[in-house]
Amino acid sequence: MDLSKKPQRINVEFPIAYFEQNLIFTHNHEAWAVYELSPFVYDHLSDRRKLDKLFSLSSLLSVFSDKFHLLWLPEIHDISEHHERLRQRLSGPLRDWAKQVVDFHEDYLNSIYNSGINANNVKYKAYVIVYLSKSESSDLVDQIEGIYTEVKRIIARPKQIIEKFTGLNAPEIYEHEFQAYLTKEKQIYSRISRKIKLIRGTERTTEWLIKRNFWLGIADPELRSTKTKAWSPKKKKGIRNRLETLMYDSRQVLTLTEAEINAKHPRRITLTQPLDGEDKTIHHTYLTVSELPDELEMPDNEWLYSAALLPFPIQMSIKVDVLEPREALTKVKRKKMEIENQIKNINEAQATVPEDLADKHASAHFLEADYKKSKNPTFLTHVTFGLYHTDLNVLKSNAKILQDHFKDAGNIQVAQPAGDQWLLFNDFIPGSPLYVTDYIQRIPPETLAASMIGASQELGDEQGTYIGTTGDLARPVYMDPGHPSKINRSPSIVIVGTLGGGKSVLGNLLSYICGTVTGGKVLILDPKNERSKWPLHLSELTEAGQIQVTTLSSDLEDQGKLDPFIMLKDIETAKEAAVEILSYLSSTGTNTVQYSYISRAVQTVADEPNPYLAKCITELLKIGKDNKPEATLVAEILESFMTLSFAKLLFGTGEEKTMNLDCVFNILQVANLQLPDPETRTENYSLGEKMSVGIMFAVARFAEKFIYHDRGIFKYVTFDEAWSILSNHAGKAIGNKVVRTGRSLNGGAIFITQNATDVAGDMAGNIGIKFAFRDEDTEKIKNTLSLFGLEHIQTNIDMIRNLNDGQCLMQDVKGRIGILDVDLVFTHLEEAFDTRPPAESELTQEDMGEFGILQAFQQHVEQMEGVTYE
Repeated sequence: MDLSKKPQRINVEFPIAYFEQNLIFTHNHEAWAVYELSPFVYDHLSDRRKLDKLFSLSSLLSVFSDKFHLLWLPEIHDISEHHERLRQRLSGPLRDWAKQVVDFHEDYLNSIYNSGINANNVKYKAYVIVYLSKSESSDLVDQIEGIYTEVKRIIARPKQIIEKFTGLNAPEIYEHEFQAYLTKEKQIYSRISRKIKLIRGTERTTEWLIKRNFWLGIADPELRSTKTKAWSPKKKKGIRNRLETLMYDSRQVLTLTEAEINAKHPRRITLTQPLDGEDKTIHHTYLTVSELPDELEMPDNEWLYSAALLPFPIQMSIKVDVLEPREALTKVKRKKMEIENQIKNINEAQATVPEDLADKHASAHFLEADYKKSKNPTFLTHVTFGLYHTDLNVLKSNAKILQDHFKDAGNIQVAQPAGDQWLLFNDFIPGSPLYVTDYIQRIPPETLAASMIGASQELGDEQGTYIGTTGDLARPVYMDPGHPSKINRSPSIVIVGTLGGGKSVLGNLLSYICGTVTGGKVLILDPKNERSKWPLHLSELTEAGQIQVTTLSSDLEDQGKLDPFIMLKDIETAKEAAVEILSYLSSTGTNTVQYSYISRAVQTVADEPNPYLAKCITELLKIGKDNKPEATLVAEILESFMTLSFAKLLFGTGEEKTMNLDCVFNILQVANLQLPDPETRTENYSLGEKMSVGIMFAVARFAEKFIYHDRGIFKYVTFDEAWSILSNHAGKAIGNKVVRTGRSLNGGAIFITQNATDVAGDMAGNIGIKFAFRDEDTEKIKNTLSLFGLEHIQTNIDMIRNLNDGQCLMQDVKGRIGILDVDLVFTHLEEAFDTRPPAESELTQEDMGEFGILQAFQQHVEQMEGVTYE
């Protein structure tokens, strides 16, 4: 015999009558305000910081003095739609190849995320819907003209209600009441926004919150509101008793609820919607918390957040009615008195007091004592979970998994009510009343705050190209190099970590995405000559004529290519660069007399018709003859550098032409650079090492010029071994300028380095996106954690130390932090980006010569046409 409860045959009036801006008006004359909570990082916080977050959320919830509604909802990520938007934005000379990349990524991700029993391709959004209490009479008087008009409004209200129920008139609200609710909403927003980041809802938000319920698990509903044009039910202005009114058509709201709904089964609801010419069916089941402990030990009991990490999507509704301490105490005393009267009557009848009644009496005593001591409100809370699937067996299995998860996690009991499924379905409608009252939990604000609603493992910008996965559920991470500039954030990137972790691979991938899918241009400074074989491996770039590897050597034809007076057409910038290079090579401090002589020499040379850097040494010798021995000493030091073969790159004759950067991908190498070890102190550099770093200064200046070229195209400058430029004040100033000006010039930098301190200070604050790969050195790890704004706790130190190859910590443009598993997708990219050195037996004598095989790329220099950058 089937003893399951049959579904209740209850006609539920759809509660929402009208919505506008972020306000919702219901048929029972309630007004609600809708807000979306900004997601926050939680996983990598210390226990102390997690407790701080608990107190912060508790403080937020204590702001509410009346009822409110929390929704934590899964939104389907449509992979095909995402990639179609990418295709629409493709541009540049590699557009055809970029389309193939996007198409392949779409197929690749769909095969991963849209197949299998429990495909969980969703992201969670948290909303708070706040009840706006009716205005007091004193507030309304301020909204209207005089007490006489207020009395007429009160008299008019019964007539309005009668007309509503008799259908003689459309629903309406007085204009001054509407304005009063807008004022109250501003007050609520001001109070909440001080506690947590949130976004006001819009008409589009409310429409989605309504319509999604009838499409959940089938498709993301098509909305009437667009991002630029809002839709809400029609309204018109009227006059009633000399007061302006707004009359709205509530029937239009009902058009958002269209679906074929079967609620006959006691433990599920079946929805059917037409999609792509055929009917699609989905099964929903709803569960509710039947027992929730008053206190949960924190951290490690984030009960709702833990549910969001299960391998299937769950929607969550938390309805709360706030009882202030005095009100709660009054109700408990009244209930206690009723129980005591029952016990008295039983005792007078000389009968045994039932055990459950005795338990209630004890609970009432406990609550009375607790409320007398407590100054915090009590939350009457009702929690509903919604699951969905096309397969009934999977749906049943997921419901059992959810129940077991909560039982194991914190002894939280979750029931699957039979017969109440349709009523629980309506729990997810914003502004709806509480239809099922059997499962109300009395909890303090701290217990609800412990749920950590809004915590997120999401990463990326949701705009660009797939770069890998993150989180327990391996959700896809997307990144568009140019997106930060569009939202007034810095597009510049820093990638730190020890050798072999994957820094260069990620830097190469982001550069590749910029030049192909984004349609931008890339300049890669390649001091270790690791990208020489890109033209061979990346045939899609070579065949399009959009990659060039320029290897500068000590050959006469390359002389002066990095001379600032030849390379930089802006004479003021050239002077700055010349002073930086000469003072660095001569180890001259900015507060010395020698520095003033260098500045004077550079200024004199700049004023001449054909300036070049070597002239500055001649000018210093002239200054020295005027009884200035310090100038002579500086000139002699600089002359010693000119004995190095590759010094020709810096010291030209004034007749040379600058380099051409016409291609999408421009790789600039300097043969035989002798970069010092990053750990070597500057004063211990050899002559060749110091000259090599000086050349990198000139290269950095050239990169700065690249950023200024063509603001209509996004540009990346990738600084590999960036420490060689950022290791002193002058180099860091160049890097900082590229970062600061890049945002407005539609460009950015990628700094690939080994230590986070290389970008410390103001530069770190101006870098929009950060990545950190594995490291073993504890001090370096602590520097990395500081860069990310994370605490130096052992858990975080071990996390970075134990990252696998290809894994990194990422902080995205929104400040969210998580672990990224980099995914190149294409095999030929893996081959091209492999920076492991060849086996020693594979090296030829030519490889180990003065310039090596890199000179083969010198033909690119000969073929380039001169381009002037303003």
